[in-house]
Amino acid sequence: MCKGAGNIEVLGCGMVHPQVFEKCEIDSGKFKGYAFGIGIERIAMIKYQVNDIRYFYENDKRFLRNFE
Repeated sequence: MCKGAGNIEVLGCGMVHPQVFEKCEIDSGKFKGYAFGIGIERIAMIKYQVNDIRYFYENDKRFLRNFE
């Protein structure tokens, strides 16, 4: 099991930055928003004993071939 295992975040969320609305020509003074995303890679980290989440985002084919 991974060191410090316990609860893990698999559904991250946060406030949408006002500049995102402005870039979409939406009045950020009138509208607010939340962004949600599922973090399936965190479950994969436990299952495959990967110790650094950044490996999933580096596009290293040698690493990614382990999950074919």
